[in-house]
Amino acid sequence: NVLAYSSTYISFLDKLGEINKIKGVTFSQGISNKTIKERLKSKKTVDVGSDQDPDKEMIVTLNPDLALIYPSNGNHDWFGTFDIPTITNVEYLEKHPLAQAEWIKLYGILFDKVEESNRIFEDIKTQYLAISEKANSHTSRPIVLCGELYNDVWTLPGGKSTTAQLINDAGGDYFYKQDTTSGSKKLDFEYILTREKDLDFWLLLTYSQNPITFNSIKKNVPRYSYLSVFSPDKMGICNTATSPYFETGVMEPHKLLLEIYKLIYGINLEQHEGIYFKKLKYS
Repeated sequence: NVLAYSSTYISFLDKLGEINKIKGVTFSQGISNKTIKERLKSKKTVDVGSDQDPDKEMIVTLNPDLALIYPSNGNHDWFGTFDIPTITNVEYLEKHPLAQAEWIKLYGILFDKVEESNRIFEDIKTQYLAISEKANSHTSRPIVLCGELYNDVWTLPGGKSTTAQLINDAGGDYFYKQDTTSGSKKLDFEYILTREKDLDFWLLLTYSQNPITFNSIKKNVPRYSYLSVFSPDKMGICNTATSPYFETGVMEPHKLLLEIYKLIYGINLEQHEGIYFKKLKYS
């Protein structure tokens, strides 16, 4: 029986058919997995609260065989007081999407499904590399912008992030590829404008409880109009309020890659309805 501090762990366990072993989760409002949602309704899985300040009494009552945690979730020394084993997961520190997906091998060991976990990863890897080979056969490489204005500062992934790697493997050049870090970066909007003429496409990862359209973005952030890539035919949108990007994306890098490839090269966009990145609509 497992306590899963992150919805990412749900994705790994679901792939291995071990999702019913999850007895506790944090922040259930952010979980999209249908099985877990049903288990929460029937009380087979319980929400223990915030990952930063969970309900310790509830966790002790659950008495999980294992707590899967992130090191950033605060102090976990108290688990030892109640003899609850923990494993710290750091797949998010990997710089390549395939390296993140390969963490399924850990779960294969934990649940005695080593061969199955190896097979799942090799299948993902084969599909990913095939898409990348096709994408990088193009002679041109679109320059792709990421990030958004937040509190008047442009926030975007570092040049060595998994996002940058996805863009590179999809046959594109990341706008900020010269950066040598993997974490989030902050830039002045004026800097983005100085590079504006170089841009070919914009992948916008954002969060909104309301539907996101070109017209709604233009109304909410009029400064985007200074960018030539602020156009439905030059944008892909991922609304993390409705997309399982942070939950299942780690186990589906091949699907993420294919969506990005199709978007930045304008392939079959009239039929494109991605799981993660979608074509931006006018209204």
